[in-house]
Amino acid sequence: MKYQGSSGFNIMDDGSVRYLGYWGLDRSTSRIGNELLSTYIGDFAEGVPFEEWPHWKQYAVEPPSLEARKR
Repeated sequence: MKYQGSSGFNIMDDGSVRYLGYWGLDRSTSRIGNELLSTYIGDFAEGVPFEEWPHWKQYAVEPPSLEARKR
């Protein structure tokens, strides 16, 4: 929600986030349902600047089980 409607940010249907060509979380990013995003930690570390990490950390959760993902 932080980025939706903010100037310079582009949020794609798969949950990818880009900011003015400066940074982007777009490799290996996908949605799990309507509320969760999934991405590889290495892609996150390469795509999101360190100063943005605290924002993302406050929303980090354990990945859902395979059974829950099938629902």
